Amino acid sequence: MDSLTKFTEKITERLDATFKPIFFRANNEDDKKRLEVLIERNPNILIFDTIYDQLSELVKIENPSVTLSPEQSHEHLQRKLGGLTYSEYGIWVFYPWSRRLVHLLDNEEFGKVRTNRNNYIITPEEQQVLSTKKIGIIGLSIGHSVAMTLATERSVGELRLADFDLIELSNLNRIQTGTHNLGLNKSIVAARAIAEIDPFISVRIYRGGISDSNINDFLTEGGKLDLLVEVCDGLDIKVLARHRARAYKIPVIMDTSDKGMIDIERFDKDPFRPILHGLLADVDPVSLKNLSTKEKIPFVVKMIDTDKISNRLKASLIEVEQTISSWPQLGSAVALGGATTADTCRKILLETDIRSGRYYVDINKIIGVQQSGTLQSESPVSLNNPSSFDFAPFTLTVDQFDFDTIQDRVDLCEHQIQAICYAALQAPSGGNSQPCKWIVKNSTFFLFYDQDRAGGWLNVDNLGLYIALGTAIENIYIKALQLNLNSNIHYYPLGLEGQMVAAISFSHLNSDHVLQELRGLAKYIFIRNTNRNQGDRHFLPNSFYDILQGVSRSVSGCDLQIINGDEQLDELGEILSACDRVRLLTEQAHADFYKEMRWSAAEAEKTGDGVEVELLDMTVEDLVGLRVARDWNSVKLLNSWNKGRGLQKMTRESLKSASAIALISVSSTQITDFIEAGRCVERIWLCANGLGLAVQPMYTIIPLLQRTKTGDLEEFSTEIKQEIKDITSRFENIVSIGDQESAVFAFKLSVADQVHKKSSRLPFDQVFHLLSSNAQE
Repeated sequence: MDSLTKFTEKITERLDATFKPIFFRANNEDDKKRLEVLIERNPNILIFDTIYDQLSELVKIENPSVTLSPEQSHEHLQRKLGGLTYSEYGIWVFYPWSRRLVHLLDNEEFGKVRTNRNNYIITPEEQQVLSTKKIGIIGLSIGHSVAMTLATERSVGELRLADFDLIELSNLNRIQTGTHNLGLNKSIVAARAIAEIDPFISVRIYRGGISDSNINDFLTEGGKLDLLVEVCDGLDIKVLARHRARAYKIPVIMDTSDKGMIDIERFDKDPFRPILHGLLADVDPVSLKNLSTKEKIPFVVKMIDTDKISNRLKASLIEVEQTISSWPQLGSAVALGGATTADTCRKILLETDIRSGRYYVDINKIIGVQQSGTLQSESPVSLNNPSSFDFAPFTLTVDQFDFDTIQDRVDLCEHQIQAICYAALQAPSGGNSQPCKWIVKNSTFFLFYDQDRAGGWLNVDNLGLYIALGTAIENIYIKALQLNLNSNIHYYPLGLEGQMVAAISFSHLNSDHVLQELRGLAKYIFIRNTNRNQGDRHFLPNSFYDILQGVSRSVSGCDLQIINGDEQLDELGEILSACDRVRLLTEQAHADFYKEMRWSAAEAEKTGDGVEVELLDMTVEDLVGLRVARDWNSVKLLNSWNKGRGLQKMTRESLKSASAIALISVSSTQITDFIEAGRCVERIWLCANGLGLAVQPMYTIIPLLQRTKTGDLEEFSTEIKQEIKDITSRFENIVSIGDQESAVFAFKLSVADQVHKKSSRLPFDQVFHLLSSNAQE
C-alpha cells in the first residue's frame, strides 16, 4: 500500500471523531499530489473555490483610500500571485466530516481579510496580541456560544474545549448546530464549527470532560491558559476548576444565561480571593463530588442567589419534575451570554481594568419591560410593632364594665392569673398571627382582638378570627380546670365590630365528671404543636377516633368527621394540595402566606409570630422552591400559563403519611357558635396530641368552600374559578356537609416524629394588660 493510499484511508476513517481540517498548499509539490489523489479517489467531495474573490477583497482592503480600475485591480492581483496560478495560490482546506474542500487565503492574509471589519474597535495591534492568547471553556451548551463568538471575532489564538456530553435534540433550542450532529460529542461539534469559521485557530478538545486527573493538563499543557470560561453543570467541577485556576493565577468567567448575569473572578490579580466571591465558603471540591442532586441544592442556591434570578426562570424552576424535566435555557439568552462573555474575555486579555464581581446585562431592564406591582414585601414583614401595643381603647371599655353583672366570681391569686395568661398565650392561630388581646381586671379576663392581625385572605367572614379566639378561650378554660376553677364565659358578639368579644370570670369547680376528664388536657397545652413531620401512613385503631369524636361532642353544635380510607385519603391529597396551589396563585393569599414566613430562628424570635421554615419539615429542594416562589411576578406567570403544579408538591407529599383527615363543622351561623367551634378545635387538638398523634391544619379548603357557597369568586381567573368549583365539589363528595352546616376546620392526623420546637410567641406585654385590683392581697 503506497503512502498516498494510506493517506486517503486515514482521512476518511472515524469521521465521528474527526474535528481537525487537513491543509494542502498546492504550490508545494507533495501537497499538490496529495490533493489530486484526494479529489480523484473521492468523487463525492464538494469543492468550493472563491480564491479570486478573496484575493480581490484583499487587494481592496490593502488600498482603502483608492478606487481601483479593473486594470489596476488586475495588476495588483498578478503581483499577489507572483507567477502562481490561482489554483496554486493560498491553501486548500479539507473538512473530512462534511467532505468539503475549500480554497482559502493562507493564514496571514486570511486573518487580515476576516478581521478587517474589526478595525478599529479592535486594532490590528490588539488583534495580534489576541492571536497569542489561550482560552479554555468547560461546558459547551452556553460554552458553544462563547466559543463561536470568540472564534468569529478571532479574539483568541487557541481554544481548549471540554464536555463529555452528546448533542441531543433538546439542545438545539440554544446550540446553533444542525440535526446531522445529533449524538455527537459537544466538544467535537464546537471544534468543527470553529474550524469551518477559521481553520487557523488552534483547537484542542477534552471529549471526556474535566476531572481531577486532567484539570492540570487542561489549564497548563502546551502553555498556561490566559483565561478560563467555566459554564458546566457539575458543581464539583465548578469548584475544582476555580481552585486550580486560582493556584495558577488564571482569571475565571462564568455566564448563567439568565438576566445576562456574568461572574468574573480575577485570580490573576488576586490569587487569594475566595472562589465564587466567598458564596460557598471555599468549600472543598472533593466533598461535593459524590453528593446527590438534592444534597447539592444548598450550594447551588448560595451560588446563584435565587432572589436575583429572573421571574420566568423562578416560575420554571417550580415546574421542574412536574411539567418539565429540567431547568430551561433560551437560545437568545445563551447568545447574549456568548456575546457578553466573549467581550469580557477580550477586554481582560487586552488588560482592560475589569474587576471581579457579579454583573447583569438584564435586557428587560435595559429595554424597559415593566413588571407589575406586587403586594409582597421584599422580605417578610412582621405585624409585630417593636413598641408596646396600645391597649388604651380596650382599657377604657373595661373601666366602664359593670362587674356586678358577674355572679359567683372568685378572686384569683397572682400565680393563678399568670398561669392562665401563659396558657392563653399558647393558643394556635392562622399563620401564628396571634390576634387575641386581653385585659385582666378584678380576676376577670376581657378578650379583644387586634384588627391588624385578624384579616387576610383566609379569614373569610372572620371565620379564621373566630377560630383563633375560640382556641384561646379553650386554653383558659382547660387551664382553669387544672386550677380547680370553672370558667364563666360571657360573650358580647357585637364586640366583633372592634369592641369586647368576651369576659371570662371564674368560680369554684364542682365535681362534674366531664369537667374532671377535660382538666387532664391541661398538661398538653404547652406541648401542643403543629407537626408537619412526614413519615409513613399508619392505621389507627377505631378507639382513637371514638375518643376524638367524644371530645367533639362535648362542645355543643360541633360535629367531627373522620376520613381514613386509603382511596379517599389519596383523593383528598390531590384536593387539598390543589387548594394550596390555588392559594399561592392568588395575589393577596400569596402575599399573606409569605408575610407569615420566618426564614430563620433569629427572625422568628425577633418578631414573635409567623411560621418558622425550620418547622415545615421540608426537603432542601422544597425549601428552594419555597424561596423561589416568594416572587409574585414569577408565580403570576405560572397562573397565566395555567401551571404551578409544583406548588402542590409539599402538601401532596405531606398527605401521603396521613392516617386520617378530620373535618369539624357546626350547624349554626351564629358568631358565638363559630367561636365555640374554635374551642372544639383546640380541645380535639390537645386530645390528639395526648394520644401521641401529629396534627397539621389543612385549612385552605375552608375559605374556598365559603367562597364557592356565596359565589364570591370574582378575584379569580375563569380557569381558577372552574378549578375551585371542581375542588370543592370533589371534597363534598367525600365528606358530608348539610345545607345548614358550615365546615370550619380541617386537619391531618398522622403518626410522626415529635416536634421539639414550637412556634414563637409575642411578648407577654403585647398580648396581656394587667390592670390593678387583679389579685388577692
